[in-house]
Amino acid sequence: MRICTVCGKREMHGKKVSHSNIKTPRRWRVNVQKVNALQLQNGEVVSGYVCSRCIRTAHKVASK
Repeated sequence: MRICTVCGKREMHGKKVSHSNIKTPRRWRVNVQKVNALQLQNGEVVSGYVCSRCIRTAHKVASK
């Protein structure tokens, strides 16, 4: 199962609706990437699965 370690975002469930209004189950998966990050407390490199939104926010904060 895909879960973001930063924000806890996970896949959503719903129905796909056809033109003839037939409803079939489907799921929207989270865009999760494996990243390596440096912990500031001990200086260790930690790996984890992070969604693309959290990666984008981290780059935005780091560039300031």
